[in-house]
Amino acid sequence: MARSLAQSGLAARVRSLSVWTRDKAKAAARELEQAMAEIQEDGLSSADQPSLAGEDSTRSDPEPLWTQNRCETETDEADAEARNRPFYELVRGSMAEAIETNGPDTFERWLRQFHSERDDEWFANNRTRVYNAFRPHWDEVVAKGATDK
Repeated sequence: MARSLAQSGLAARVRSLSVWTRDKAKAAARELEQAMAEIQEDGLSSADQPSLAGEDSTRSDPEPLWTQNRCETETDEADAEARNRPFYELVRGSMAEAIETNGPDTFERWLRQFHSERDDEWFANNRTRVYNAFRPHWDEVVAKGATDK
């Protein structure tokens, strides 16, 4: 009985995550379409842009590319963390339930159950990749559970 409750809780969280992902993708598509429409309305095209040779040579040099890239990378990492937070919470919650129910030595069983929508061939082909992706989260949840006790 406890296992079916844990599975239904997991299914509800996965469903919730899929709804959230779909809504975010739709919002991103709307924003992209709006930006493209604005660009087309403004009449900006590569032919309208000034060439480097025609630019004012007295203008100061722009910020070096390496600093721009560093700022973009930091922003991208923060955005990725915020974007992935609901998924990480879902995964860690599922792991905590599995650890509470079956103990901390059941990672392989949890991993297969978490990817149960995939067939055995897919799982065998991708086991190393998903193991490496999820194991650090499992170890973190186990360590947190040990410190909470």
